[in-house]
Amino acid sequence: MSQSQLSTEQLLFEEKPLYVPPLSELQNVIQVALAANFANVDVSVGPCPDLKAKQFGLVESGLGGKPTLLEAGGPPFLLPLVQRDKLYNIAEMTRKIQGPGTVFAVGAGAGPWPIRGSNCEGIFNLSVNEKDELTNGSYTATVRGEQEECVLEKIPHTEPRCALLLN
Repeated sequence: MSQSQLSTEQLLFEEKPLYVPPLSELQNVIQVALAANFANVDVSVGPCPDLKAKQFGLVESGLGGKPTLLEAGGPPFLLPLVQRDKLYNIAEMTRKIQGPGTVFAVGAGAGPWPIRGSNCEGIFNLSVNEKDELTNGSYTATVRGEQEECVLEKIPHTEPRCALLLN
């Protein structure tokens, strides 16, 4: 069981075109879906709020204008046995995909198991500036003890890895 990460340069990267709907279409789809489940619904399109604000808690003020969907690994790395050698560097992968400048990554995946000593869930919220300096507001969630308590812990600010899979 290695605790070193996979070489980002040796990973296969595939680019696929994605449909980018106009905001008015998103507004309508969300309005209809919410109205089917809630009595009062009002969906509107407006400027992006400051995502660093307390109620959002992200490490960047906005999404940055270069939205990218990143999928790494997957469930086959879980069964029949966990493949603990599947450690990915999120900072390196997002840099390779988005190029120079600040890159911002948010999402879910398997947390970096070496820092917890067990499998864990990753709640990723990190940014890499143009000098490749990492700002990390990510967390792991693990289930521990006889009471199966969910423990939420901040990922160290120097840890850019995830394990097994990332969405």
